[in-house]
Amino acid sequence: MRKSRNVLFNTLVFVGNTFPARYSRPKIYQTGDHLNRLFELLESPTETIASHVRTIQIGTVFQRPFKYGVRRNMHLLAMKLCNLTTFRLISIDWDDIPPHILDFFFALCPNEVQLECLTFERVTSFVHLLRSPLIASAQKILLFGVHVNPAVAANTPIFVPHHPEQVFHLSMIDASSLVNFHQLWNDDFIRTKVTIDSFHLLLTKSCETSYEDKTVISFIKKVLFIGSDLQSLFVTLLDYKFLRDMYAQVGLSQCTTVRVLRLLMPAALEYQAVHDVENVWSLLDGVPVESIERIDLILNIGCLHDDKGLVNVLQSVAWTETARRLRVVFPLLQHVQFIFGDRCRTGISLHSVLELISRDSCQSGYVDIKVTYKTYLVTDGFASAASYGGLF
Repeated sequence: MRKSRNVLFNTLVFVGNTFPARYSRPKIYQTGDHLNRLFELLESPTETIASHVRTIQIGTVFQRPFKYGVRRNMHLLAMKLCNLTTFRLISIDWDDIPPHILDFFFALCPNEVQLECLTFERVTSFVHLLRSPLIASAQKILLFGVHVNPAVAANTPIFVPHHPEQVFHLSMIDASSLVNFHQLWNDDFIRTKVTIDSFHLLLTKSCETSYEDKTVISFIKKVLFIGSDLQSLFVTLLDYKFLRDMYAQVGLSQCTTVRVLRLLMPAALEYQAVHDVENVWSLLDGVPVESIERIDLILNIGCLHDDKGLVNVLQSVAWTETARRLRVVFPLLQHVQFIFGDRCRTGISLHSVLELISRDSCQSGYVDIKVTYKTYLVTDGFASAASYGGLF
């Protein structure tokens, strides 16, 4: 029985009907009614599942006109989830969350908190979250696509943590989420209280239209300069011609500790014009070459509608030559990974093609080449799939 509980209740996913299917896991409980049932189970004096829950994921459940019954002592229910390691919220308007459920969230103490595509209409709500035990106790925090209404963010006082020892260890943050802190964090706070492992240089449309370019760029540049712990840099080359000037002003050359560089390519392989490919090399000219050990090239195949076309494209790609050229630019480069996949197509059988690519790439040299097909998510939530590698 204990083993079965570990399997059944290890990961709990509560999503609404509008939740993106690409994020979901096999065990899904839809609608807010099921979230209420979780609370009912936790309220039972004889419950035996709480200690087996490791991950909770909640997305879009508060958009439906569901009436959540008001409950008391929600913090006591949260305390029962003593072995929770990951808590994830996706696609939620913060103001739609009932107060008693917020009490439950704030009382959780997972090792990692992941917040994706959240919207805050009030900066006070955002600050309240940052000062809550949920964030204060987290060893890792992931923020992607978090948006705070800039109209109410002006003249916000410098952030004061609930506990003086509180630090923000960001396993990943994108530019759109980072800019929300430009009024909250001063230089000293960034220097002493903030660490960033992975930075995604991507601005959402809402962020681009909400802040002046100089505000966004100057703050990003400051954080990248002060924070010296950055290990991974993710740059999207979608709409590169519109973002080129911003990338140049951000100053990627100051990211001297980055070991992993990830590039999201601009178009399907067979539609990539020469100037698109050269954009990659012009961008790489601004990246410090001394520390890069791995480069991931994520190739968008969304425009390919049949497997045969995909196979033909894969067989025509100059995998080895690209890796050779990268090695010339980055002398410490050890691994090059080509990742191709999209959110809508999984289960394509490419075993023989990938095996052929791997065999053709096995030549003498110092760089490990891996070609992988797997569903790609911007938050590095890759679904497992077959991969084949070789040395050349």
